[in-house]
Amino acid sequence: MKIRAHRYLDIGYNNGEITRAVAEIVSAKEVYGIDLDKDILKSTRSKGITIFNLDASKEIRYRWMTIV
Repeated sequence: MKIRAHRYLDIGYNNGEITRAVAEIVSAKEVYGIDLDKDILKSTRSKGITIFNLDASKEIRYRWMTIV
């Protein structure tokens, strides 16, 4: 069974390596990453991935995501 996702959200983006790999596997058209560490996010900007500096322990509205 192949899993597909139109939108993919990675909570704990870190350097984005896993985000990119999973996004490719599920053929995600829209990819988002969330991480608490601003410095990591500044150094790992990745084309095609929208990243946010957020605290995942707080309320995040992600109902519109296909896979989280």
